[in-house]
Amino acid sequence: MNAIRALVTDRRRAQRGSVLSAVLIMVAFLAIISGALMTELSTNLLLSRTLVNRVDNEATVNSAVELAFNRLQNTPLASGCPNLSPINLNGRTAAISYLSCTPVVDATSPQLQRIAIAAPFNVDGTHSVLPAQGRNDYLVGDAAGNVFDYTFATMTRRWMLPIGGAVTAPPMEMPDLSNTPQGLIELVPVSNPNPGVSPGCGPAHYCVAAIKDDGSGDPSLQCFMAAKSVVTSLPAAGVRVPDLAYFGDGNGNLFAYDTDGGDCSLQSSVSIPGGRAVVAGPIVFGNSRSTDNLYVVVSDGSSSQLWHYTDRSNSSLASASSLALPAGRVVGMAVEPGSLPSSLALTYAGGKVALVQIQSGFGMTFLGSTSLPTSIGDAPYWCQCPGGDVIGVAGLNGGLYLLDTSLNRIATYPSGGPAIDTSPIADSAGDWFFGAADGFLYEVQRPTGQSTMVLGAEFGSAAAAISSSPLLGSCGTSWICVYMGSADSALDLVSLDARRAVVTACISTSPPACSGSNPRLWASVEIGSSSSPDTVRVVGWSYYSP
Repeated sequence: MNAIRALVTDRRRAQRGSVLSAVLIMVAFLAIISGALMTELSTNLLLSRTLVNRVDNEATVNSAVELAFNRLQNTPLASGCPNLSPINLNGRTAAISYLSCTPVVDATSPQLQRIAIAAPFNVDGTHSVLPAQGRNDYLVGDAAGNVFDYTFATMTRRWMLPIGGAVTAPPMEMPDLSNTPQGLIELVPVSNPNPGVSPGCGPAHYCVAAIKDDGSGDPSLQCFMAAKSVVTSLPAAGVRVPDLAYFGDGNGNLFAYDTDGGDCSLQSSVSIPGGRAVVAGPIVFGNSRSTDNLYVVVSDGSSSQLWHYTDRSNSSLASASSLALPAGRVVGMAVEPGSLPSSLALTYAGGKVALVQIQSGFGMTFLGSTSLPTSIGDAPYWCQCPGGDVIGVAGLNGGLYLLDTSLNRIATYPSGGPAIDTSPIADSAGDWFFGAADGFLYEVQRPTGQSTMVLGAEFGSAAAAISSSPLLGSCGTSWICVYMGSADSALDLVSLDARRAVVTACISTSPPACSGSNPRLWASVEIGSSSSPDTVRVVGWSYYSP
């Protein structure tokens, strides 16, 4: 019996050992499964959080870029590209900035429109704004004596008048005091106009045509104001004596003609000492004593001077003073906009740029000069640009030079491209445009804080060199128009109706700088068109790690 009891007891112990082993195995198995499940759950939770963060980041930078597009849609082209500010969304801050932003012709429109085919346009046109007469015109003439007038804002031709011969200098508009409040007289320097037109162009066959324009239809040729040699600079209207027209000629003669009454009677003339050609001016400032103060630049191959003349009502032109200038062969002048004191920037064929100030008391002060590494073919442009006045000078070496009002060079578009034989021009945002010898219109920009300008866009091409300087202004409802003439006998119009912008946005802890956080969104877009400023064309986009 004891043996049997011992055997039974041993079997119970054996069973207890088997159950314990099974329990331990099951616990271990459950632990493995539980660990695997927890690991999978933790991994999925981490992945979900990463995905949520990524979605929030992408939503934030997407919203920043969309906001930039909206601001571009609602800002007129002439106002420049709007500033972009960081945005806060989803508990994050997105910094956004332009890599580039340029007014352009939209992709569906012609880059260059031919609005007239006549004869070569070898002289500059004029953008004439006379608010009292309701005029905002582009006026230009060609080598066959055809004169064109376009309403600048609507890009429509008002009239074309053939007077024969050749237009020799930029035309200008002045009020017609003998006519309706909308009446104008256009002064057009010309050589050898149509024969037999009374009272004729004078024995030298150089003169300034006076065109009567009452705004109601086609104008009429009123008369010719004779000169003794070719007139190559823009005429001017009197300020205190507003019915007088002033101009100078290639033999150093200065004329004052009365345009009131229709007969263009000569009031006064004077020969400037030295017989040098009048190459710039006259520009006219009035004083409180009914006296016009005239300033003309005379130049030859070796020397140049600035002369000051006065013309008091019912009297003759009288010399007041002169100022020697630093070199010969002046090729153009730009006047600081505004009232006196005012400065004049002069360009010379050999590359020199000079600055003179007309003082409040009408005296003249030479301020200095500088030399550029290029020959120069035309006048500078005085820009009242954002951040301060800038003088732009185009070079025959294909470069564009920006100077401050102390003639320090502040930016350069590198030389090496086609020659620029015309004046540059800038828009209100500080973008610069010039026409070149290859028939293209170029737009260049100065990146913030940099001294080297970059190409923004190019438009064309004319079949020959741009030979009449581009003129720029607002047109349509929100566009920018550029008028220019070429040596291939065409008058051209470039309608900038869109912006090409490249923007980038990223998550940043210290806007506007990007900290390197992912993701960053890059987008290239064209906004606006000839039919609607709200048009958006996405050229390309991508997310990438900076």
